[in-house]
Amino acid sequence: NDLNASMQQSVRSTGFGIIFQFINLVWLAAGFELLCMAIHDLYLFYLSYRQGIEIDVEKWILPWISPSPITLQRFGAFIPYRVIVQYQLWRFLTSTLMSTSFVEWILVLWSWKALHGKARPTRVWCHIYILSVFTGDLWMMAFDSSGQTGGGAMWGTCGVICAVGGAKPGLRFILFMTAIVSVFLSLLAPANSVMGAISGSFFGWSFYGLGWLPVVSKNDKDAVKPTRLTQAISCFVLIKLWA
Repeated sequence: NDLNASMQQSVRSTGFGIIFQFINLVWLAAGFELLCMAIHDLYLFYLSYRQGIEIDVEKWILPWISPSPITLQRFGAFIPYRVIVQYQLWRFLTSTLMSTSFVEWILVLWSWKALHGKARPTRVWCHIYILSVFTGDLWMMAFDSSGQTGGGAMWGTCGVICAVGGAKPGLRFILFMTAIVSVFLSLLAPANSVMGAISGSFFGWSFYGLGWLPVVSKNDKDAVKPTRLTQAISCFVLIKLWA
């Protein structure tokens, strides 16, 4: 009992408990929201079939297993037009942990599981995730505002894995390749913005490159600090992302 108590206290003191909960929160929340969308649409189809009621619901899009744009809109997806014209600013919040398809969710799950046990997390991961999603929102409003829907789970995940990939050379290839696959998926998928995935990825890498806050724990022996050239490039990229 004393040993367990000391271990729990150690976890709380380092903040690892909160971080591990956040790691699980991203893919669990995104998956739960997709499940709620499926139940919502199945219920509407049931009402339409049993009662002959005309209901505004569309079939899911294959092979991505993606909800229709109407369902994504109802569940708070990020839609630049509605944010800019109709001032639906709450969509910044509701889309933060949203995946727009089951295939995308699988990739998000894979990304976080690839990090688990291979990189000691810090609280900075939470900051990178949130800021990467916000950067994706800004880029989507600037360059992809033609009614496209978006979800931030992919964007924030890309930011975190690119930041950790920069700090951990041993994980760099697999994490950067995962980010590239995520960008291509966003390009091909019918219900997400490639601008969000690209900008989130670049923000995560540039956040690491600035070197202001440690992306991984100091106990990670194979972690590397950014060089001065990397810091200069990262500063330029960050200015371009938010300018």
